[in-house]
Amino acid sequence: MGNSNSTRNNPNLDKAENSVFIEIKGNSFHPGDLVTGAILMNFKSPIEVTHIVVESSGVDQASFSSQVGSGDNKRTVNRYSRNPFFSNEIKVASEGTMSGQYSFPFSFKLPTGIPGSYEYASASGDANIVYPVKCTIHVPGTFNRKIEEKAYVHVIQSPRESKALHDMTTSEVNMGCCCCYCRYCPSNGTVQIETTSERNVYNTGESINLNINIKNESVRDIKKLFIGLVSVSKLRAEGHSRHIPDLVSKIEGPGLRAKQALEGLTVALPIPSDIQQSSSAYHARHIYKIHVISVIDPLLPRSQVKLQFYQLTGFQL
Repeated sequence: MGNSNSTRNNPNLDKAENSVFIEIKGNSFHPGDLVTGAILMNFKSPIEVTHIVVESSGVDQASFSSQVGSGDNKRTVNRYSRNPFFSNEIKVASEGTMSGQYSFPFSFKLPTGIPGSYEYASASGDANIVYPVKCTIHVPGTFNRKIEEKAYVHVIQSPRESKALHDMTTSEVNMGCCCCYCRYCPSNGTVQIETTSERNVYNTGESINLNINIKNESVRDIKKLFIGLVSVSKLRAEGHSRHIPDLVSKIEGPGLRAKQALEGLTVALPIPSDIQQSSSAYHARHIYKIHVISVIDPLLPRSQVKLQFYQLTGFQL
């Protein structure tokens, strides 16, 4: 991801006309790391240059569409916000005539406390946290011509202190007397779900070990348990926000008869190896949460009792 072309020491560099290549030494970096690289240039014909700069920056941005108004006045509004949260510029060469091949080294230090790289794109919206490195060759002329090339640095968010998780919820089971859910029907009792995890920071490819206790104080049988890992992209643009969930891993647990309890159920929820890290900036935020759901009647979604760990599960890559 760091280099602006597909290969390092590109063999086509000396064959191209006025080519520019950004070479970054390293694949991934942590906040506070020193990033080093070089600007490799090849000019087949002489070119006048006023100066050459390398700019490194961090940007988070989000965009999505939303419907406003109603009836004939209903319309779609496209929302977009961008926040550059750091920028650094280095001058690597001054005025002169260039012809042939050149290599200009550069280095810069990433700020501490910055979020990890993240990219999300779907029909529901787009968001990213990116760290571009841009080389600009300023060429004299009436319109201040420029030659630009860009590469990206991949940042891994600093590890956080891990801690155990514990949460519990008790909900009434309201099931309609007919084929649909009715909020006016009397309660059928309660279901209590208690879940504990030994830690909240994991690596991709691991499993989340959960200990689950359930008390079914209702008159209905629990058909099965659903345990899911949900990725949530939180987008903020122009004062509006959108939360986009995506189920990335799931397993099922056993059912439970009415008026019975199940204690000490241990399950291992697998973490896919290809998911992105947790990351948090102003306009783009990426978190994970765990759902533990007792499914009482698959045809009645509101008869389910759901326990959610909000924003508590982070992943380091």
